[in-house]
Amino acid sequence: MLPYPVNGESEFARELRANDIRYIEAPIRSVKHPSFWKVIPNYLLAIFNYPKIIRLLKGEKFDIIHSNSSIITIGSILAKKLNAKHVWHLREFGDLDYRLRTPFSKRFQKYIYRGDNHFICISKAIARHYFKWLGKSDYRIIYNGILPGEQRLTDYHKTINQICIVGYITPEKGQFEVIRAINQLVKGKNYHNFHLNLWGSAQPNYLIKLEDYIEREDLEKYVSFRGHSDRIYEELTKMDIGITPSFNEAFGRVTIEYMMAGLGVIVSDGGANTELVQDNINGLVYNRGNISELTECIYRLCTDEVLYSTLSNNAKELALNKFTSYNNTANIYSLYKDISNS
Repeated sequence: MLPYPVNGESEFARELRANDIRYIEAPIRSVKHPSFWKVIPNYLLAIFNYPKIIRLLKGEKFDIIHSNSSIITIGSILAKKLNAKHVWHLREFGDLDYRLRTPFSKRFQKYIYRGDNHFICISKAIARHYFKWLGKSDYRIIYNGILPGEQRLTDYHKTINQICIVGYITPEKGQFEVIRAINQLVKGKNYHNFHLNLWGSAQPNYLIKLEDYIEREDLEKYVSFRGHSDRIYEELTKMDIGITPSFNEAFGRVTIEYMMAGLGVIVSDGGANTELVQDNINGLVYNRGNISELTECIYRLCTDEVLYSTLSNNAKELALNKFTSYNNTANIYSLYKDISNS
């Protein structure tokens, strides 16, 4: 047994220790970064750390190495060096959702990704994004899972008027589209019985843009920025409608959280959103950039109780049957067994 680190212990490390799982902590650098000027230094620091990691693992025997992100390459390198199977969990678009750059040419990226790698893609959209230029490879679609919590029954929604968006407030997440739709709802449809709540940290310049628009259009009483919350599930039980307006959603964890909380759901047609939500079956889908469509979706859910009840109940049932952490764990374990026996 190696000693457990105590100082600066991460939440993940605490969980491992609580379950008496032996682990080793080592420094890992991302090889992607949104800033052009930090991509190369980050990559060089990553290379600098490789020998240190190899020394830490000297004498260890691994059957499977699991890289839990697309933005690190050390797992693939270690797997080759230690003669282990490698699982690469592709969780983000990188360039589309976080503007991440890479120091590698696409030809070199093909070299890194190909080989004895077994890929997990968290959505079909992620699979298309990576393998449209990587070619055919060994991968499985394994959706993320959410641990079910307290359920809010839709019968409790006496009035359908509390709307929310949860997530980092940044242009790629599409909050401005929703605020513009709110403006149309008030001034075009003369509908006022609602309030939009936005949870999450914000990109400063983007937040200023949103606040300026809200003030200019006199929407202050319809929109509130709630900031970061560590108890977001409790907040969701007070909401009625959840919106995911992202332009490129890799999976849509918050969408599943909306579903499990019993909310009516509206999503854009970006990324994996349409893998989770079927229009007029378990939610409503609008075309990205079409503010009139989005306005109509919000209006329909606010004013049609039968539609709201049908969609929110279907959404909750789907989430509890397909998108739990139990399903996710079972699918990953099944992949591990298949790899070990191959």
